[in-house]
Amino acid sequence: MKQMIEKDEAKRREAQIIQDAINRAREEEARRKAEAEAEARRKAEEETARLNKELEDRRKAIEEEKRKKREKLRKILLERRAKKREEAIKVFIVRALPIMMGRSYVGSFF
Repeated sequence: MKQMIEKDEAKRREAQIIQDAINRAREEEARRKAEAEAEARRKAEEETARLNKELEDRRKAIEEEKRKKREKLRKILLERRAKKREEAIKVFIVRALPIMMGRSYVGSFF
């Protein structure tokens, strides 16, 4: 009888050891899985950050290019306006000013 109790106790201890090993293995697997997910999430966040930076850099480059083109166009328009203003002044001096002063020719101005 004592032997049967000892055998049962030994079987129970063996079963407990096996169950403990199974539990530790499950915990270890869950921990590894969580670490792998965290690593994957970290890598995805890094990739997202890199892509966002790249996108922002491209956007800034495009904006800079647009700004340069606007500045160039503005400069061209200012030059054209200045040229038209000069032409208008010349026309005024050659045509309108002599008439306003009572002369019909410009020779006396130059």
